[in-house]
Amino acid sequence: MNSIAFILTSLLCIPIVVIAESLSLPKNSIQSAKSIFACKLNVHEEVKYCNTNSPEDYGCICSNKDAIMEFVGCYAYSQKDPHEAIDFFVEFCQEYGNTTVDMDSIYTAYENYTAKGYYNVSMPSSNHHNHSNNSNVFEPNLPKEKMANYTNSLKLAIDQYLVNWDNTFYYGAGILGYWALVILIAAISNWTRALFPGLMTDLTGPLSNWWRQNISLPATFGSKKSQSSTLYRFLDFYIPSRFESIVITGFVIVCIITLSINTYFAQGDELIHSSYDARLRYVANRTGTNSTMMLPLVILFAGRNNILQFITGWNYTTFLTFHRHIARMMFAFVVIHAGCFTIALGSSYGPVMKLPFMIWGTAATVIAGLMLFQGMLYLRRKWYEVFLIGHIILAIFFIIGTWIHVVDFGYMWYIYAAIAFWGFDRFIRVARLLCFGFQLATITLLPGETMRVVISKPKDWVASPGSYVFVSFFTPKYFWQSHPFTISTSTESTITLYCKVKEGVT
Repeated sequence: MNSIAFILTSLLCIPIVVIAESLSLPKNSIQSAKSIFACKLNVHEEVKYCNTNSPEDYGCICSNKDAIMEFVGCYAYSQKDPHEAIDFFVEFCQEYGNTTVDMDSIYTAYENYTAKGYYNVSMPSSNHHNHSNNSNVFEPNLPKEKMANYTNSLKLAIDQYLVNWDNTFYYGAGILGYWALVILIAAISNWTRALFPGLMTDLTGPLSNWWRQNISLPATFGSKKSQSSTLYRFLDFYIPSRFESIVITGFVIVCIITLSINTYFAQGDELIHSSYDARLRYVANRTGTNSTMMLPLVILFAGRNNILQFITGWNYTTFLTFHRHIARMMFAFVVIHAGCFTIALGSSYGPVMKLPFMIWGTAATVIAGLMLFQGMLYLRRKWYEVFLIGHIILAIFFIIGTWIHVVDFGYMWYIYAAIAFWGFDRFIRVARLLCFGFQLATITLLPGETMRVVISKPKDWVASPGSYVFVSFFTPKYFWQSHPFTISTSTESTITLYCKVKEGVT
């Protein structure tokens, strides 16, 4: 497959809708946008003087007279309107090529194009301010057969590309929809118990007992539920509950299905010349897009003030379990995305990797791998403070890298959502701290390296034994940390916690 065609279609066909919206394109702007990209590829096929393989080199099209002639002529032929082609070309070069194009040179280039006998379109004088819509009459006269056929084939290939692109978003929505369905079922169950306790009593029977005995309560295997296991000394991990394992397994199955179906290849495609190349590109695009769509879930499920805890009745540990497994799947998608594009780019890999969005995308991939490594249970237990601050810093740079990587491709809503979830969680943390106040604690060292911590509380702050709190320590060294503790007892004015003596803040 032609490498420059691959680069252009992989990196430039993606934001067709973005360009259609950002420029003042006429009605039916998606069709116009497809003509744009087909003609741009046609220029790279026909004009050999630009001497560049860069997919972001709009300067050549906007300055080279042969490129101008080919592009404007192709677009006029495709849209059946030379004035629209010329007006669009000026705006296109200003927006994307950072080039102010001389109108006389465009008209001269177009007149040279038609003079070569490719086709004729009635044109007014080069004083473009005087033209009217009445003169926009398309009069075909011996169209350049190769250009016409190639451009039309490219537009069909772009249609094929967009079908697969639409599927990518549908399947990404399916992944999010899976979690929405799971949360909806959990919410119905939770609020039915809360609002209709009598109904739940009536429904108690063999089926509900079987559910609790075999699904919701037991460990996945054996008797270890929410207990750590060790493999090869350093590989500590928690085995999820059976319910959590079933939900995670369903998520993995959905992800596998979304990557395995409907990667169409059309015979005669002018952009992709083999089924292998087509699947490389479509899987690369699908994994990249869907990993970005997972990012808000990763952030939301990690939040300590996640409203879904209130809606579903799940505890924070359950959401952390889901957070880790979604993050691992997101990273797997990112690795597949990077690997497929690396293979597909071939000899063009070097030039493309010099582009800023590729550099930051690669950096974000490496950062995600580091986050998975430093999030290992063994490291969290040994050096929790190092893990915590490292995880936060890495997450910030991961979001920055992802932002720069996708900002020109129209996926920013997912980045905005992730940042909003994170910001909201931090805001609620501060608000809760202010509402609780800066209370003093009485700490007593007990036998067995245990501490009893008695904390004063506001009278209107309600607590019950068995619930948990996140405690912040307002010291210069530890003010940014908060740690979970179970409430042992509660009075009108105090709550009591017990914790083991360990390294770090405790």
